[in-house]
Amino acid sequence: MSNEITITKPIQHLVLYQGNSVYITVLLADIINDSSYQLATGDKLIFGVKRNKNSSSFVIKKTLTSADEFDGQYTFSFTPEDMNIFPCRYYYDVGLQFADGGFETVVHPSRFRVIGTVAGKEA
Repeated sequence: MSNEITITKPIQHLVLYQGNSVYITVLLADIINDSSYQLATGDKLIFGVKRNKNSSSFVIKKTLTSADEFDGQYTFSFTPEDMNIFPCRYYYDVGLQFADGGFETVVHPSRFRVIGTVAGKEA
């Protein structure tokens, strides 16, 4: 069992549990001008998590390309190791980097809260 989240609006706050597997699907059709958009060759969809909005380093960073499309959707997979971060409030956003060098923020900076757990994954 895992957390499966679908982001359908430009701002969506997330609450997740430390050490859990998480799958976050971004629907570009609901975000960019109410029209379907599929990544072209060379485009990148970037999910970034930082401790605060002005931080220069990522706590988590995931990138998808056109090869990661499934049924018109793009799903970021987070392993228990990815999510084994200190419980607190972080910030995330999702950017679309076009092959021609253009960039658009498709999910605006939003809260990414990680809650600690009692029972964790065993080695």
